[in-house]
Amino acid sequence: MKAWKKLKYKDDALIFAGRDSTSPWAAHLISTYGGGGPIQLLGWVPNISDFYNMISLYVQPSVSEGFGIEVLEAMAHGRNVICSSGAGAADVLPDCCKFPAGDVDRLTDMIDNAKRNGAFHRFHENAKHYTWDKIRARYIDVWKGLLT
Repeated sequence: MKAWKKLKYKDDALIFAGRDSTSPWAAHLISTYGGGGPIQLLGWVPNISDFYNMISLYVQPSVSEGFGIEVLEAMAHGRNVICSSGAGAADVLPDCCKFPAGDVDRLTDMIDNAKRNGAFHRFHENAKHYTWDKIRARYIDVWKGLLT
């Protein structure tokens, strides 16, 4: 929210999706930090592809998180992705797509660069390395290695 306020984009929208995007907590964040440009609160989106097809850039600004599947979903939809280094999903991104969690200035610069330069990384091909079949096979290999 702080980065969005600094950017002051009037022709782009910051879009929140998910069950909590319409919560009192989200409303508080918007009233406290909003103001950079239009903000849309979609709430629960039954077909997540609809959400990813609406956006050009997905930002995962987690301070700490296991592994947000949303990063892979955005990559599979061919979207630009920026992720905080504190999120587990940062492991699947190159350094140029990561920012230190809480570093508003770095995040602002990265969003602005993505807007000015178009696609700085498209990850559709990279996401193919993380299908459920491939992940399942890796888990099976790990378990087999532990049992032998």
